[in-house]
Amino acid sequence: MKNIVFSLLIAAVLSIAVSPALAGTETYDSKFGKFSVSVPDGWKGQAIPDGCAVQTADGNNCITIQFMPVNKNIPLKDAAKMFADGAKITDIKENVDKGAVFLDGKKDGIPAGVLTVETGELFMAVLLLGEKRDVMMDIFKSVKQ
Repeated sequence: MKNIVFSLLIAAVLSIAVSPALAGTETYDSKFGKFSVSVPDGWKGQAIPDGCAVQTADGNNCITIQFMPVNKNIPLKDAAKMFADGAKITDIKENVDKGAVFLDGKKDGIPAGVLTVETGELFMAVLLLGEKRDVMMDIFKSVKQ
């Protein structure tokens, strides 16, 4: 029993050590209300229209998060494709799930993706650009409306 508890304790410490440290939570305004997002150490956030952008200091990794009303005439998958086209993402592989669409590809040889998620009357459009996907997904998962 001691070995199991010790192993779990080591695993917990290691998972904390390899997780990005969060610098703090930042709050942003959009015309759809306030929302907050956790920003890791070494990353900086800034407001953009109806959302925010969070990026590394060197700008090599960036996630943008924007909110907009759900348009019942445009399926979520089509909205994701419009964002991917606008961001000039190529080599797209799609992953469609109930209430979410993820288009994964490249922009100028750099990993890029678009995630659209329905959140009630709004949907969230998320653009990921760069290699640090795990950190960007942690940022996305931290969004609170």
